[in-house]
Amino acid sequence: MIELKDIKLIHSRRRGLLIKAIGNGMLEVRAPLGTPAEEVLSKLNEFEAKIRKLQENYERKHQKHNYEDGSTVLLKGEQIAISYVDNTPYAWRYADKHLIIKSKYKAYIHSLLKDFYTEQAKSLIHRALELGLEHGFPKVRFSLRWNKSRWGSYSSRGAISLNCALIMAPQDVIDYVIIHEYCHAKHPNHSAAFWSCVENLMPDFRIQYSWLKEHGHLLRIAEQSGTED
Repeated sequence: MIELKDIKLIHSRRRGLLIKAIGNGMLEVRAPLGTPAEEVLSKLNEFEAKIRKLQENYERKHQKHNYEDGSTVLLKGEQIAISYVDNTPYAWRYADKHLIIKSKYKAYIHSLLKDFYTEQAKSLIHRALELGLEHGFPKVRFSLRWNKSRWGSYSSRGAISLNCALIMAPQDVIDYVIIHEYCHAKHPNHSAAFWSCVENLMPDFRIQYSWLKEHGHLLRIAEQSGTED
């Protein structure tokens, strides 16, 4: 049962409840002005099962990780292992599906992972240029960024931005996001014509779309779970 101590209640000018998981079993609930807390709690408990699922999804997506020796991370949909070694002149090196990290930099693993993925993400632009030529799209400018919620975006100035984290996804998913953004060059919306453009170029795009919906939370560098010794 959800209790008052489990929620952060905010009253605002809105018609219904807006419920958001914020971690540690807590909910942020925005309710119409003047709505009594008891009424809010009653409504939440009507949908307790769905709300618990919302909280579980939040915790799953925000799992913390210190990436111990032997941990695995994703690169183009494949698992690669992290290995800590002493005798290497590099802060990190990638070889034979292993990300080799100099042991003394273990405390900085999250920063090193970001550096590793940023470097690997340069191949996204190469792939985008290939797909552009293959499907006859006009030339556009590309950029790479770390975004929290968008895999890609198309600017009216003729530029495509791709999320560096996309390099963790399987190749078909990467191609779907690139094609999605290219189609925005012709259709700057999500109209039926836009989706027709995507489907013409990638008939099975719904599989990739669904993959991102279900597994997109895996395409991230997990938060650090505390101070290491």
